[in-house]
Amino acid sequence: LQNGLMLVEELLNRYQSKELTAKETQDYAYKLSEKAMILNDLGRFSEALIEHEKSSEIAQKAFQMDKNLNLAFNLTVRSQRFKAEIY
Repeated sequence: LQNGLMLVEELLNRYQSKELTAKETQDYAYKLSEKAMILNDLGRFSEALIEHEKSSEIAQKAFQMDKNLNLAFNLTVRSQRFKAEIY
């Protein structure tokens, strides 16, 4: 799991300091969601909550940018559900 976490963090860093398209924003939200799931599996629940919140907000932004991005809409709901499960 630690290796997976490092890999996801490396992928997330590729999105830093650049303006993202709607699709890239969706992909970024998906990777944040994956990071949150790994943190949850590692028992790092408070960090997982933060990442789920970020994922939800960014996925919602992606969906607002392009209403055809159904995955972004689903990510918003998924992240909210996982946050509720952690609480």
